[in-house]
Amino acid sequence: MRIGIDAREIQNGVFTGIGRALYNFLHYFDRGIHNDCCFVFSTKPLPFHFSDKIVNVVMEEVTTFIWDQVQLPWSVREKNIEIFYSPYYKLPLFGAEKKVCAVLDVMYLTFPEYERQMGLPLWLYYQVLGREYLKAAAKILTCSYFSKEDIIRIWDVDPRKIEVIPLSVSDVYRPDESLAVIEAVRARFDLRGRYILYVGNFKMHKDVMTLCRAFEMLSEKDKELKLVLVAPLKDGYAAMHAWLADKGLLGRVLFTGAITDEGTLRTLYSAAEVFVMPSLSEGFGLPPVEAMACGTPVVSSHAASLPEVVGNAGILIAPGQPEVMAQAVGRILEDQTFRQDLVIRGLKHVEQYREARIGKRMFDFFKNLAG
Repeated sequence: MRIGIDAREIQNGVFTGIGRALYNFLHYFDRGIHNDCCFVFSTKPLPFHFSDKIVNVVMEEVTTFIWDQVQLPWSVREKNIEIFYSPYYKLPLFGAEKKVCAVLDVMYLTFPEYERQMGLPLWLYYQVLGREYLKAAAKILTCSYFSKEDIIRIWDVDPRKIEVIPLSVSDVYRPDESLAVIEAVRARFDLRGRYILYVGNFKMHKDVMTLCRAFEMLSEKDKELKLVLVAPLKDGYAAMHAWLADKGLLGRVLFTGAITDEGTLRTLYSAAEVFVMPSLSEGFGLPPVEAMACGTPVVSSHAASLPEVVGNAGILIAPGQPEVMAQAVGRILEDQTFRQDLVIRGLKHVEQYREARIGKRMFDFFKNLAG
């Protein structure tokens, strides 16, 4: 099998859920015992070392559209690629190879605030050109049955054309039992005592303000408790920072900015008392899975795909309700027996998302498609 992959999502490092899942698959492919070859296309050299099973094809970008629809299909044909995989929502419209398009979520067409901001030209792009992308694909990959139903509803796609394979969690994410490592990370961030953790971004659908309001309630009972927010300092950051300052909580909230080192993330997950996922919409939601893998109990909103992903291994709560969130987090902070039960359930639940298991499912999917 000769497979090609659009790897631009990871050419600057692994920052997103899409990027993590793609890198995990490449890692699995690279370690496998097989004679298959993978060509990964990017506009700059990838910052990773792979064996000769994986070939990085670097093509300078003139414009994104020309790269997508002229340079990329030309190189795919030149390399005699049988299957081309795009890990996100677009692919070359022309070429004889079998194409696989990943659509992990469609919140830009379903989340009300994003729909209102989009404007007619962009809406038409997704509705018209998006439909053409999915027509050109031999198969569509998505990461949850929630997203599959959205894809069917919005684009009227034949359900048999859609394959659901969850995102994978890296083997890096396991409980960090080294006290020296934990203390070093705590010292790096000047982080003492118990803390609640969030990992993601500050976009509207993440609803991190609800978490901040819940933290305000919890902080009245526990004056030492902290909140750690791991996210790029953009989108809703300024408004959130101003709100916390007005409430006198800034000294107890740590904004780390984006953290790309998975070892540091593993330690922050492992040392947290609880991880909270307040999202209103998610195609999958990888951070709760990473938290469980590190032995950290999870509180998550009961929204979109999250009940499917979290299952009964975490506490699922109504979205957008800080009082309910504070109660759920408070129970974990106060009841160590209950907390330990969630830890055990989470560690067991997360095994279905492990890199090797999901990597094999992806690999088998492409092999079957190649025939």
